[in-house]
Amino acid sequence: MSYNLTNVTNANTFLEQFVAINSLTGDIFAIMLLFTLFIVMFLTFKNYDTRVVLLGSSFIISLISVMFLWAGIIGTTPVMICVGMLVLSLVLATFWQ
Repeated sequence: MSYNLTNVTNANTFLEQFVAINSLTGDIFAIMLLFTLFIVMFLTFKNYDTRVVLLGSSFIISLISVMFLWAGIIGTTPVMICVGMLVLSLVLATFWQ
C-alpha cells in the first residue's frame, strides 16, 4: 500500500513552512508560539519582581508579534492579543501595589 505524501503547500524554507502551518490553523500556531515564548520569558526572569517580569515579557512579546506582522508571517489577530496583553499588564503594574 502506498500513501500520497506530496507537499501540497509548496513550502521549501522554514519561513514558508511557518506561514503554511499558521494559515492552516487560522493563526492559532502563532498565538501558541507567542504564548509559549511569554511563559518561557516569564519563568526565566522570575527572580525579579512579578510586575516588572509581567510588563517586560509582555513588551518583548508585543515587539516580536509586530515584527512578525511586518514580515508578513502572522495576521493582525495575534498582534492585537499581544498588545492587549501589554495594556493589561501595564494597568496591573500601575495599580498593583
